[in-house]
Amino acid sequence: MTVKRPPSQVACLITLTCLIGCQDSALEIAREAANRQAQQNDQIAQTTREAASAAKRLIEEEAESRQALLAAQQGLQQGQSKLADAWNDVEAERQRIAATRRGDSLLVASLKTLGAIIAALLALALSWLVLERLHDAGDEELLTAELLLAAHSDEEALMFPSAPSPAEPPLRLPEPQD
Repeated sequence: MTVKRPPSQVACLITLTCLIGCQDSALEIAREAANRQAQQNDQIAQTTREAASAAKRLIEEEAESRQALLAAQQGLQQGQSKLADAWNDVEAERQRIAATRRGDSLLVASLKTLGAIIAALLALALSWLVLERLHDAGDEELLTAELLLAAHSDEEALMFPSAPSPAEPPLRLPEPQD
């Protein structure tokens, strides 16, 4: 490896060798050394220019990649925003459906309760009508009412004062005549 010397040193060496009166071969060696030094300086300058150019390209590529990354981040944020909006819409729809179902189930329960109350009131009204008629009815009607009540009740048939006693045979309804 050769030692790099600044051009001023090389020029001084050449001048000194010429003044001292060295032979032509020494002068030739000094010129070759100066030429080599000039070539090395040119190579160093070329390498420096190439390094500067490479650094400039690297900086430009880094700036481009940062711009691409920034654009990707913005796209991601927009996508997340749209996803959040869609999620909020789905949640609002779910809550609306749940509220409708609660209202529907409350309405169904209310209607069932109202139906049971109406059925009970109708049964009471029918019972009241039957008892009212029994109060004014004769033996045949009393027997018919007792049979109806016995058919629809699990308990024993009601005993009315005008009903026949167990020793007497029960009254029969008259057969329809054609």
